[in-house]
Amino acid sequence: MKQGKVVFIGNPFRREVGRANNRKDHIIDTVSRYYGVDLRRPTRKRSVLFPRQVCMGMLNEFYNMGVTDIGREFGRSHATVICAIKRINGLCETNDETKRQIEEIKSML
Repeated sequence: MKQGKVVFIGNPFRREVGRANNRKDHIIDTVSRYYGVDLRRPTRKRSVLFPRQVCMGMLNEFYNMGVTDIGREFGRSHATVICAIKRINGLCETNDETKRQIEEIKSML
């Protein structure tokens, strides 16, 4: 068997990954601006909890990001992301104010 060198000529998926990251960052920045908090900073403050859950739900809904990837983005476990998505979906069904806020954020995107 002949052995040779393996040469990589670039990543054919690089452009797609770049676009996905830009969209992900756009959602995080938009939700941060809407609620006036910094979602990029790891904190356990109550004032950041709900906006971070909204952002997790939107990333899952719009870009079909996996719960593990979303958790990595915010420094949380996949179980936390699952709970956040369930909570936001439940609030959208029962609370008109939450539904209105999410619709406003969607219009900003």
